[in-house]
Amino acid sequence: MKTINIRIVSIFFILLCIHQTTFSQNNSTRKRNVSNGTLSGRVIDKDKRIPLSGASVYIPDLRLGVIADTAGDYHFRNLPGGSFLLEINFVGFKTLTQNVTINGNTTRFCFNE
Repeated sequence: MKTINIRIVSIFFILLCIHQTTFSQNNSTRKRNVSNGTLSGRVIDKDKRIPLSGASVYIPDLRLGVIADTAGDYHFRNLPGGSFLLEINFVGFKTLTQNVTINGNTTRFCFNE
């Protein structure tokens, strides 16, 4: 019974994050002049080399976040150019922070420990 409740809570949390992410990206593009920069990549377990589906990828300066898909892939669209901090979170792993420079189409692979 506890397993079912944990799964239901997990699914609810993921759906809530996806909703918030979509809402954040839509609202933020209206508030500022946006270039056509993109950031995409894949979140991978460093040791096992497997994708981390459901990892949270967040850009604090822009207040934008996305959830990695089943292949561990994430994608941001309509980002302004510049250097930003990228935070990757996944349950059971250390939070990974990286600096990323957005200049047109940018790809970043993230390896969590």
